[in-house]
Amino acid sequence: MKQKNSGWNEVINLAKSLGYTWQEACKKLHNKNKPKTKFTQIMICAKIMYELELIKAGGVLFNYYFERPTKREKNEGDIHYVIRSNMGFYRDYLKENSKKADLSSDSTIFIKIREMYDKKIRRFKHEIVKQYESISPKPQELAQLQKANYSLN
Repeated sequence: MKQKNSGWNEVINLAKSLGYTWQEACKKLHNKNKPKTKFTQIMICAKIMYELELIKAGGVLFNYYFERPTKREKNEGDIHYVIRSNMGFYRDYLKENSKKADLSSDSTIFIKIREMYDKKIRRFKHEIVKQYESISPKPQELAQLQKANYSLN
């Protein structure tokens, strides 16, 4: 029984049989399987990362549509709190960019945004951290400013 080649030898043989060099075949495969991540997704993930760090530092999240602080519910996870604080923004983003998303309930928005964050943070962590570091002020500084502001009131 003849054993089938596997690995790079098979790629080289297949490329030769199709009339390509193995470099051309790899280039075609790479171009076909490029990641389709958009800059807005990187920025959204950086903002989520920023708000998670703000929560860890003891800060309060704001709803940017209504310009008011968002209270945290009992036993609510950090990522859930981040998404809920700006639910309108995430709903609008998914309406514009998601073709098949059924946005009839808030739970689908939580699921879609969390899945996007988990996938992108695993694959593009370097780019997300780079954008996260460009946000000013730092979460720890903002949390201190919030605490000082609330103690004056």
